Amino acid sequence: FTGAVADAENYQDKLMQRFGKRFTQGEYIFREGDQGQEMYFIVSGAVTVYHQGRTLRELGAGEYFGEMAVLSEVRRAADAIVQSRQAEILRVSADNFATLLLQEPGVAMSLLREMARRYRRASGLDVPGQ
Repeated sequence: FTGAVADAENYQDKLMQRFGKRFTQGEYIFREGDQGQEMYFIVSGAVTVYHQGRTLRELGAGEYFGEMAVLSEVRRAADAIVQSRQAEILRVSADNFATLLLQEPGVAMSLLREMARRYRRASGLDVPGQ
């Protein structure tokens, strides 16, 4: 979200003040079954997404998660737990997410590409080296 901004560090600090939250190791960001009203962007730290005790994804700074429940308007299908000592996470509401996608086509395309990669990987269609 911050890559296209000239003063990305200052912009990120302002976003953290307004939309950010700091989590500690072992803390749940969300649990399976929660309403999916926000998606999340990792500013710093590490988060693991689990489903029924199985690791689905390990994520770090610059990555996002939680978009599927927001886009499909369903409850969370997994748990997201902080793995690092601390994590700084930006919370993006469903309304702000929709506005971002409509006003920033580059963000929308990036999201679609990443979702396609995830789908191919989950479906066993991922081709090594691509």
